[in-house]
Amino acid sequence: MSIELLNEIKQVVEPFNIDPYFAYAVAMVESNGKGYRNNGFPVVRFEKHVFIKYLKKAKATQQLIRKAENLRGSGWDAYQTALKIDSTYAKLATSFGMFQIMGFNHAVVGYETVDEFVTAMEESVENQIVAFCIFVMANHLQNAIRNKKFADFATKYNGPNYLMNSYDAKLEDAYNAALALESDEVVEPKSKKRKGYTQTKE
Repeated sequence: MSIELLNEIKQVVEPFNIDPYFAYAVAMVESNGKGYRNNGFPVVRFEKHVFIKYLKKAKATQQLIRKAENLRGSGWDAYQTALKIDSTYAKLATSFGMFQIMGFNHAVVGYETVDEFVTAMEESVENQIVAFCIFVMANHLQNAIRNKKFADFATKYNGPNYLMNSYDAKLEDAYNAALALESDEVVEPKSKKRKGYTQTKE
């Protein structure tokens, strides 16, 4: 938890009229509030099944598809290997930054190409926050945020299987913790009370 990050989010989201505590909560659940790795590049999550889907749709050779199928993990190493197979599809199949926005959403958040999107995510935390705000508006998530409908937001942002990793409960916990950052209140997590709760995102 970082009051500095919360303050930065407050400044960036203000023109978009988005609750900064909610935005902060999403960042905490998606990436523990870390937009960048120690090597200076954005935090990534590579989605192999999406990558393979793009390769098959493009009628890639069986050799390339087999290489993709043999990839292991979803972190930086897998992403770097996928880039060598096909850089564009690898970027489209990977989520970037503090809010883990997928590369295939580049146009949704205002970038003509996925390369431009990835470059922007590399450049600054501010760009990552702005991309989140635009994504929220493009997908009509303002009401879910305004009314603290954590499950509704989770369905659209994390997908229909959000209950498997208690995304909505984690989000509510992170939201309450964000509010508590500016006070001395101690917040007891609700998500740990849910059966099947896991600390890390699946």
